[in-house]
Amino acid sequence: MYALPFGTKTRYAPYASGGIGAMYLRGHLTDQFGNEESFQQRSAFAWNYGVGAAGYYGHWGLRGDVRYYRATSDGENPDFSTPHEVARGLLSGLTYWRWNLGLAARW
Repeated sequence: MYALPFGTKTRYAPYASGGIGAMYLRGHLTDQFGNEESFQQRSAFAWNYGVGAAGYYGHWGLRGDVRYYRATSDGENPDFSTPHEVARGLLSGLTYWRWNLGLAARW
């Protein structure tokens, strides 16, 4: 995360963020009758980037950001014939956006 504080007493701080890691999927699969077939766990290399800003008044402030997340694709088309293939197909190439707004404190 890189921030560039400015203003009186560095009251405002826009920032950019990014990272790499793993995206993890875990779940239960059921058949058409509601019977549990299998428990699946799967992970994939993932990355994210985003922008945000924080504004303070004294020790308290607000902070908000928006981030884009993406899991890498393995390049193969899953056939969805097994629970393992279903989990692989759901996670491969998964992307989503997430935004946050919250209270911030500093000392």
